[in-house]
Amino acid sequence: MIAAAQIPIDADQLQAAVDDVNRLMRFHGGAIDVVDVNSSGAVEVRFGGMCQGCQIRPVTFYATIVPRLERVDGVTEVRARGFRIAEENREWFASINHLS
Repeated sequence: MIAAAQIPIDADQLQAAVDDVNRLMRFHGGAIDVVDVNSSGAVEVRFGGMCQGCQIRPVTFYATIVPRLERVDGVTEVRARGFRIAEENREWFASINHLS
């Protein structure tokens, strides 16, 4: 059995996921860009447009972006550049994402 971190991320599948997210984010004047994908399957995104500086970025990130990008084969982690969130809030978002 191949560990998830060893499965290469399909660039077309990842771009399709980013496009899906951006279709939703466009309604709010925002978008994301992929800025890095490392060999262990971690994907780093950057917020653009009206999302820069928006106070609800963590909600968008954990409720919309993370679940969609984690469905891409080989993605082991999704990170966002430019914001921080308290660990207890991160854990809470993770718990509600696993309910669906």
